[in-house]
Amino acid sequence: MILLKTPDFWSRKYSAISICLLPISVLYYIFYKIFKKSREYFKKKIKLKSKVICIGNITIGGSGKTPSCIFLSKMLKNAGYNVVFLTRGYGRSSKGFKEVLQIDNPNICGDEPILLSRYARTFVYSSLKDVQNINNIKCDFIIMDDGLQNSLIHKDFSILIRDFEYKSGNGLIFPSGPLRCKYKDVLYDMIFNLSYIQEPRIINESSIILKLQISGFEKYLHQNLNQDIHQNLHQKNNIFAFCGLARCDKFFKSLTNSGVILKNTISFPDHYKYTTKDIDLILKIFNPDNNDIIFTTQKDYVKINYLISNTAIHNSIKIVPIDLEIIELENISKIINLISTI
Repeated sequence: MILLKTPDFWSRKYSAISICLLPISVLYYIFYKIFKKSREYFKKKIKLKSKVICIGNITIGGSGKTPSCIFLSKMLKNAGYNVVFLTRGYGRSSKGFKEVLQIDNPNICGDEPILLSRYARTFVYSSLKDVQNINNIKCDFIIMDDGLQNSLIHKDFSILIRDFEYKSGNGLIFPSGPLRCKYKDVLYDMIFNLSYIQEPRIINESSIILKLQISGFEKYLHQNLNQDIHQNLHQKNNIFAFCGLARCDKFFKSLTNSGVILKNTISFPDHYKYTTKDIDLILKIFNPDNNDIIFTTQKDYVKINYLISNTAIHNSIKIVPIDLEIIELENISKIINLISTI
């Protein structure tokens, strides 16, 4: 498993490092195309009994796929549909098809599947053969977290996620940049490899079906923090934050934009598997006995919860969910109506 902190040069055009890596990017893209075409030629495409909605991106690192999946599941459930999640469970040590429960170990099942399981039944798979087991689960819609590049699973509706701020970084293919492939590769699949022909739907961009932005951090801080804590944040001995994301700076920036003065931060790679040594490292700069406050994301708390036995630490941790804020409320019904017709 590759643990990744998004390199700074991925966001800068004409970086010397990016230019030097271009030959590797060319080889990577050629291999990607050959591998994809060979799989499509030798393997049969799978069509599941329930309607499949795939939410994915073409950039490496966080762009909001999981929050978008959660948001869409809430919309569909509120509309009366039965929804389940299907994901590979990046970073998990287990294999095969399995239903993920909230009490499961994130190292075994993956951190994002456990987070998803809080909102709907969630299943992980390893192979195409595993995927067909989902046919035994009664549901109206299957929401796939990631998988736009996998053209062997039939999708009835595909949503391409782009980070509203980061977009495509420097626009180059990995490792010169953050792109897994070219946009035209995915858009071709979204348009021509679906039985239901439609134009691609892009969330987090300014004009298509639903205008969204990931700004749940600020919303949480203003609405869910205890009023006394919010008033006394600046008086605490230590305001500390940590997370393991592709772009940890986004989380820290959201905290500071909400008026939190961070005295200490620790960044871990995306999908990082925390250990007791990491907890000890945190405790070196964090003292719950001094009424210190520690902020982390909901995704990270899922991974550290079972490692913490000290009640005082649990009480001092403020868990910040990554939600989607709806900017154009009148467009909610559009996406529901469009999906319900597939």
